[in-house]
Amino acid sequence: IKKSKDGGLTWTEVTEEVSKTGLGDVFRLKDGSVMLHGSDCCYMFRSFDDGITWTRVITPGYSLKLYVDDNDAIYIVTQEGGMTFYKSTDYGLNYSFVYRVNPQWHSTMENTFNKRDGFYYVFIQAFGILKSKDLVNYEIYWQNQDLGNLFIDHRGVLIGKNWSWQFPYPRIIYYRNNLVE
Repeated sequence: IKKSKDGGLTWTEVTEEVSKTGLGDVFRLKDGSVMLHGSDCCYMFRSFDDGITWTRVITPGYSLKLYVDDNDAIYIVTQEGGMTFYKSTDYGLNYSFVYRVNPQWHSTMENTFNKRDGFYYVFIQAFGILKSKDLVNYEIYWQNQDLGNLFIDHRGVLIGKNWSWQFPYPRIIYYRNNLVE
């Protein structure tokens, strides 16, 4: 991970510990600090000086994903007994259990949290999509173990693609129009 102080003319590497984790999820909090979860398991950091220095934040379990809501509540998804959701309202000092789901298998997670029209659509690879109004109470919105990624377009249409280990990686596109329900 590199940073620039001159609008992108020159770049310098962020501290080695942060760089080796890769770039996963990044959120700016209301106090101006930045939360970063690496693309590798279990690494989360917070910076109070726009990324010049970073402090490690301990996460529960084998954390994979970070999401920060409009109130700066932090949500962590871990590979602990399935996919387990935790919430912190004190910037990662303490976490409380929120929800658990058991996918067919575990892997990295990309576009996990999608917000549309007051609802969160939470994608869990090899399981499907959860729906929540508050990220604490969930319903299974669409169970589909073949889903490998999820996107929501500007009209609220859910578009997913399959996950395949077979060569030549046959791709299936799933299209679910929320407007018709």
